[in-house]
Amino acid sequence: MGEIKGYRLSNELTTQNAGFCKWGFCTKGNHEYFIKEFLSPVYPSDSSELSPKVIERKQRLCESFFNEKREFYNTLSQCRTGNNVIIEDFFRYGSKYYMITDKVTSIGTDPRIISKLDDKRKESLIRSILYSVAAFHEAGIIHADIKPDNMLLKETSDSYYTAKIIDFDSGFLASCVPEDVQGDFLYLSPEVFQRMNDTSVTVTEKIDIFALGILFHQYWTGTMPGIASDYHYVFEAVLDGNTPTVSNLIPDPIHSMIQQMLSLNPEERPSARILLFLLKKEDTHIEDTSIQSQALQKKATGFYVPTDFD
Repeated sequence: MGEIKGYRLSNELTTQNAGFCKWGFCTKGNHEYFIKEFLSPVYPSDSSELSPKVIERKQRLCESFFNEKREFYNTLSQCRTGNNVIIEDFFRYGSKYYMITDKVTSIGTDPRIISKLDDKRKESLIRSILYSVAAFHEAGIIHADIKPDNMLLKETSDSYYTAKIIDFDSGFLASCVPEDVQGDFLYLSPEVFQRMNDTSVTVTEKIDIFALGILFHQYWTGTMPGIASDYHYVFEAVLDGNTPTVSNLIPDPIHSMIQQMLSLNPEERPSARILLFLLKKEDTHIEDTSIQSQALQKKATGFYVPTDFD
């Protein structure tokens, strides 16, 4: 099947549901891994028919790509919560770049799986996701592509659920926001859409909070937040000044939390750490709390969060 820098391929790499990459599985020693091949950039060889000047320019672009990814992955490696994927290896092999993570087994990604659970287990899953998101946000990492496909659902030994957060390919460091921020339009925040048309628009980790608000609504009800029929996406309604409808099937404080997570103004969206704190306090409603409090930002979670270590 082939081997790439000591990783023996288990199958031919595929572009299925992959965007700008190929992916598959491989083994090294007795361990199974997920492998991703980036389709771009391609490192030019000295024997190519390109001019030396073009080769040098392309090599600089590739080296910049490698250095930026390496810094991002090194930062991500410090956030070992058990519920977000960690990059185990990143390298160039020939003209292509490759990324390696552990192989993750899951029961799927469909939010309807979770929507059928009891409230206690739904809330536990939400906590486990917020726990990991808080960790990488506080490390300065923005995922930028939060959606069901990037949450691999897993069942723990005590019948609770976790979601392994994967695919940080669209992610970046908050200290180095790229001009070209992308994302799935179903989960896109208003400011990302605005930035697509105006690079001066500020983008922060609150783009992930907006996407999580939509995702949590799906986990609780199996459906998206309600928007008028003349809109295709939640961000469109919000940009037009319309408040998405949060289902009354969702109890407080989660109902109130989702409403604020879908705010037009990013500063009105609570941080992941504050959302964790509010879930801990059953008698606390989000509108009664100073969500920008530095004391709350630093507060420990103080309750059980199921992780992939369980």
